[in-house]
Amino acid sequence: MVRHYGYTAFGSRQYKHNANTFDVTNRYTGRQFDDDTKMLVSTVEYKYDPAGNRVEKLVDGVSTKYLIDAYNHTGYAQVF
Repeated sequence: MVRHYGYTAFGSRQYKHNANTFDVTNRYTGRQFDDDTKMLVSTVEYKYDPAGNRVEKLVDGVSTKYLIDAYNHTGYAQVF
């Protein structure tokens, strides 16, 4: 667990915990942030296609989907 420090609106120092998650192929699948009271304050999740390209990011339930160009001139899939 890593601690990140921040400050409240009143200038008091507070720290946040975060926990990273990975799938069975060791792809980064997300992070959860907790505050000093150990209440969950934010989550980030990542989803991948079968080829291993990141295709979606969810931040507190808000989704961002990525368009994959598998046929670009580099030979590698490109995320837009």
